[in-house]
Amino acid sequence: MKVILFSNNLFNKTKIDYKNNQYDYSSYRVPVSNLLDKDIFIKKSPSFNGFITKQAEFRNLIKTHNIHCMYCNKPMINSDTLINYQRSGLFNGPVTNFLQEMSKYKDVLKPGLLEAFNDIERIGKKAPQTNLSRIIKTIYKESLIELRSIQRPIFSKIEDQINKLPPKYKEKAMEVFTLHLNRMEGIAQKEEFSAKEFVYKIKTATEAILLSNEQKSKISQLCNILTDKEFKEADTNKISNSTFSKIFNKKYKYDYSLPYSINSLKLFIVEEIKRLAGKQESNDITNLCKNAEKMLLDKPVIVPFRNKTFLYDLNKAIKDCPDKETVRKIMKIGQKLPTSQSNINSFVTKHKYSDSNTIGYNLFKPSVATIEHITPTAKGGRNEMGNWALSCAFDNNRRLDNSMNIILDKYDANNPQLYFDEIVNATNEGLISLEDLLQQSESIHIESGKNLNIRKLSKNILLEYFKDKPQENFNKLIELSNQQLISGYNIYELQTLLNKKCGINVNANNLNYKFY
Repeated sequence: MKVILFSNNLFNKTKIDYKNNQYDYSSYRVPVSNLLDKDIFIKKSPSFNGFITKQAEFRNLIKTHNIHCMYCNKPMINSDTLINYQRSGLFNGPVTNFLQEMSKYKDVLKPGLLEAFNDIERIGKKAPQTNLSRIIKTIYKESLIELRSIQRPIFSKIEDQINKLPPKYKEKAMEVFTLHLNRMEGIAQKEEFSAKEFVYKIKTATEAILLSNEQKSKISQLCNILTDKEFKEADTNKISNSTFSKIFNKKYKYDYSLPYSINSLKLFIVEEIKRLAGKQESNDITNLCKNAEKMLLDKPVIVPFRNKTFLYDLNKAIKDCPDKETVRKIMKIGQKLPTSQSNINSFVTKHKYSDSNTIGYNLFKPSVATIEHITPTAKGGRNEMGNWALSCAFDNNRRLDNSMNIILDKYDANNPQLYFDEIVNATNEGLISLEDLLQQSESIHIESGKNLNIRKLSKNILLEYFKDKPQENFNKLIELSNQQLISGYNIYELQTLLNKKCGINVNANNLNYKFY
């Protein structure tokens, strides 16, 4: 039975530009429209007191309930658990302690990460007092050879397609292609310093490295200065005194009248970020800063290859190309490049310079439970419980603001219903309101075309909602349905459940949905 809406633009009339803080999901990738910084919770639809209404509360359901990712159906790890392991020094200590504790989470790992974990376990059994960083360095050279044997044929296919582009776009695409090909091959080259790329990588690395809140805050402030519009101009006269005050610590004496160059200020900021990151020999932030300094000094630099950066730059270069079919083929081929989540060699190579804390953190980060906006906020989706689902960071990150089916099609077709049954169980326990449950079902239907049944709703929860004034309460749900927030499919299913499980008869005469 399929629901047919009167309007195809379900959320257009209530479109609100809520902000989005799904922390892993920076705009530095294949562009996503209107992706912003921070979530602001605003509850618009009616609900009862005591139900989950905040993102943190919803994510924390996995602490006490058996809830799997709505896409891959894998169990997920709570972000607090991961942070606690990080702070306790588990990742930095002897590998035997790490393996003993983290082995119970093996089921959550993505294929490439599970393979990496198994390799770490194999080596760790022979050298229990070693650490994660030393193990990665042990297998790095072999992993790099194997990774390049996969990457090179893919690059070759991309080059073939680039040669088919119109001359103007071929030239731009080939410039990007050559730069990233050299990165992939580990060839030193002169590169222009990109504040946006540098800041994106620093902020990503800061998540994994164990720093104090004060260190993180100062690094974030300096990163924001680098990407501020004042620094896009090559004229230091346009830099305000307040910005100078943020750049220079109070212990430094400085004179506003001195002829500072933009480049010298960038170098100072990069040096400060490196200092704030600490003196660890193996530290992603330290290495990023060293490379940035070489770029600003116009020296050749070896920059590690990253799929995400490559595809972002390539898409940016050819997105306006009239040959849409070739562009589509190029990006599709590019998506086949191995990632650190899907391929052990990519993971090992990515973490050549990383400390043990970063390696342990990044092994499990893709499995952290995140809030999935079922209808993306960039497309007018509401930022409230009725439009939220729980998914692992890996699948959430892959989806961006595309159709849910781009991820669902990769997995078993029953996974959304299995996930939704777990959400129904939480509703039966009184943690999620019936309105929010039904709105989530409708949101998933709109984005994926899947009708999720609510047959596991308990008799007790139905009686709780409908024992007093059943028709009046049912009419409130019909009203939400007429606002296109709850489907007619669920209204009629709910009507049947009330009759069969509770002996309560209600009518749906006011329902404006049509379905067949």
